[in-house]
Amino acid sequence: MLTTYRNFALTTALSLAMIGMAGTGAVQAQAQQGKKIAYFQNGPNNPYTSRMMNAFVDQAKTHGMETTVFPTNFDPALQAQQIDDAIAQKFDLLALMPVGAETVIPPLIRAKAAGIPVIIVNTEMKPGSEELYMSFVGERSVEMGELAGKAMAEVLKASGRKTAKIVLLTGPLTENVVAQRVDAIKAALAATPEYQIVAMEDVKWDMANAERVAGQHYARFAPEGGIDLIYGMADNVAIGAIRAAEASGQSLGTGPEQLIVMGGACQPPGIEMLKSGKSYATGIQIPQRTGRVAADLANDHFNGKTLEHDYVQEVATVTLDNLPEWEERCSWK
Repeated sequence: MLTTYRNFALTTALSLAMIGMAGTGAVQAQAQQGKKIAYFQNGPNNPYTSRMMNAFVDQAKTHGMETTVFPTNFDPALQAQQIDDAIAQKFDLLALMPVGAETVIPPLIRAKAAGIPVIIVNTEMKPGSEELYMSFVGERSVEMGELAGKAMAEVLKASGRKTAKIVLLTGPLTENVVAQRVDAIKAALAATPEYQIVAMEDVKWDMANAERVAGQHYARFAPEGGIDLIYGMADNVAIGAIRAAEASGQSLGTGPEQLIVMGGACQPPGIEMLKSGKSYATGIQIPQRTGRVAADLANDHFNGKTLEHDYVQEVATVTLDNLPEWEERCSWK
């Protein structure tokens, strides 16, 4: 899949004539026109990453920048090759959702040597690689994990459970965003050792995979009294778990004998599951917000502005109690 947008600028001479010799300000205002950006999208069929990519492309277009999308389906080696291809094609800027925490390092070293700036989108890089990119925009994975782990402990305690079995359905652990979030969940649950993570599965952010894997775990733990809480790291993953639970006749909710489901990324279908009582909570992670900010940062860079290194987005746990505060933003408009 290749998406390219072109918007040709007026010449500097014409611009100056029209605005009466506005000087260098006019030149700077047109600096971004026609700049070529390579956008590396992980999970091209994923609703979250697709919405983020579309927001970036649309916002970049309003600034007169061209975007070429390089889709990567959770393949670190392919993404590394794509980055090298973009360097060879002399793109003006790389906007990257890293697939592999390790595999992106060598090509980004080459991008730096070639003088091509990099904006990291959504998925944080490993500590120690800060010099390889200009800015990061997205949520902090550790903070999201801490909030999720605390919410798990709170709802399990409120349901009156003395012990609990927890299952995590995640994206690929090669993604730093996943590994960091899992570690933070474990750290948050360390204060309540009676609530144990008994299984964790990479379902590659896919709803169908989540439904199949969740069904397997429901059957596996049924002889031991069942699972108490299942966490889908994204709402589409949580919905897969809900479908499998309904197929097996399990009751969903936060009661003492019910299966508690939690999701993430505040996807619109996930909000509907929350309203219906089939899920307890989701986490704030708004794709169009991140995509637009990343495109604006590219525009600012081309216009000579100095960027901050980190543009960290707000996160929160969303339940029915605070849904009115977040529902509109979770509509993904």
